[in-house]
Amino acid sequence: MNIKDLENFYNIHTYKSFSFASTMLGVTQPTLSESIKRLEKEIGLTLFYRSKKGISLTPQGEQVLKKAKKLLNIKSEIQGLAKNDDSNTLIVKIGCHSIVGRYFLTSFLKELHSNITVHLVHSHSRDIQNFIQNGKVDIGVVVNPIRNPDLIIKKVCSDKICIWRPKSSFRKDQFVADLELSQVQSLLRSWKEAPSRHISSTDFQVIGELVEEGLGYGILPERFVLREKLKLKNVFPAHFYKDEFSLVYRPEFGKNEAERFLIKSLTNALRL
Repeated sequence: MNIKDLENFYNIHTYKSFSFASTMLGVTQPTLSESIKRLEKEIGLTLFYRSKKGISLTPQGEQVLKKAKKLLNIKSEIQGLAKNDDSNTLIVKIGCHSIVGRYFLTSFLKELHSNITVHLVHSHSRDIQNFIQNGKVDIGVVVNPIRNPDLIIKKVCSDKICIWRPKSSFRKDQFVADLELSQVQSLLRSWKEAPSRHISSTDFQVIGELVEEGLGYGILPERFVLREKLKLKNVFPAHFYKDEFSLVYRPEFGKNEAERFLIKSLTNALRL
């Protein structure tokens, strides 16, 4: 039996949709469908009811889910046994978006105990949450996490995505932003007089520099603008998108002193 098929089964159940699961997992929907068909054929059971309203587990699917959870937990525990030869050093994988990491990693790593080794994993928040769920990352800082009963999600702090302008003259017919971000799309939908032209970039530093040079409005997190000391002015102080920063980890994480120290240290660093 392919454990990846079990992971796909678990994730489809969690996200309540083949299409949503395919988006979150970064695979095609036909790939997930084939995975479930293969699993159903191998074990000889139908796992999902499918209807126009969506999917739900069959009674047999409920039983398989209970067993799959145990197996995937065991897999995570085995992967978590990342220790050096004398077993005194904890090796932990911490995930976050690279921009988010700039907010807290320096202060966090300065306070880290010498017996803890950190491996950093950088990606979009939706990927980090998926990595945590699948045991590829131990703990992460996730922006606007998707609620999941199988994960511990603790809100630590918040930020605001705002519309900015340079303090000198600038192009008012153009804006610069990362159009792939849902927060940006939400702001644009409510911005009644949004410029018709735009420049899209996934690099906040580039966006900030272009806006400072007068190439248009910019859509950026307030925390990033203040941290980088960008010479920008908030155009509409009452018009923003609120981001939630949360620590996300599996229930088995945080059971020993070193892991509890990590959770506390990450929380403190994020709140600075």
